[in-house]
Amino acid sequence: MMRHEYAMVERADLAELEEKSRACARYLYKKFESKYGVEFMLSEVKNRDQLVEFIDARAGMLRHHDYLERELEFYLLNRVTEQELLEKACGLAKLIAKVAEELYLQPETHLNHVHLHSFQRSFNGLQVYLYRVQSYDEREYFNREIEKKGPLFVLDSRIKQKKLDMDSIYDEVLSKYPFSIFEQVLSKMEYGDFSCVTILNKLFSHSSHISPHILDNWLSGLPALEKLNDNQKKHLHGWMLGSLAQERENSKLIVHSKLSQLIPRIRDSLQKDQQNDLLAVLDKLVPEAESNP
Repeated sequence: MMRHEYAMVERADLAELEEKSRACARYLYKKFESKYGVEFMLSEVKNRDQLVEFIDARAGMLRHHDYLERELEFYLLNRVTEQELLEKACGLAKLIAKVAEELYLQPETHLNHVHLHSFQRSFNGLQVYLYRVQSYDEREYFNREIEKKGPLFVLDSRIKQKKLDMDSIYDEVLSKYPFSIFEQVLSKMEYGDFSCVTILNKLFSHSSHISPHILDNWLSGLPALEKLNDNQKKHLHGWMLGSLAQERENSKLIVHSKLSQLIPRIRDSLQKDQQNDLLAVLDKLVPEAESNP
């Protein structure tokens, strides 16, 4: 009997201690939470300008890869229900993807580079938390929504995380952005001037991940090759070489009829650089007699 009573007292003491700990945490959170804390981020950041202001103010903290994950756990403990936090975190992740996506279509600047890095850090922190608390169906829906809002951003993030096994993102980029969106960029700018050009280079080096009908539709949007300027042809040439080097016999670009006129130029480049192994692959995919009728 005495042992049972002691156990009840111990449980009561423990419950009281836990409640005091939570109360103390709530007090400290309220006392030191600033305008730029995670509560503000989740509840008040609703547009591009507010997001950029928050990112700039918390840049130092966001460099820590687990900062947002830890803050979200703390916030959940003291402020909101799990479902409320899940909804807010999903909304914020979608805003980050949407705002970051715009930067890929702008000229590269140091400030844009800094913001993109911070957006990716923030998004990754939210994603780690979300993936831990979402059901499978919620996660799949979230991924589809994010891919629609920011396919360039998502593809760049997955490239950096070496997660390139999700074919849907390649299709999403080409479905959202026809060639006409990039036409001026590709005609005037060299590699590295626009983030989207860098992403396209990486995308087409994995052409085997693109659905055939999506690739057909995208390439059908190209003008006749003789109407392209030298810079645009250089980009196509680079994509084809990159695909051949990366994918070898699996390259969909090399064997696509829309680009067949560029094959002699590809062959000349390989011969000039004495890349005999790739030349052998090219000859297997497109025999020289076929490319030079």
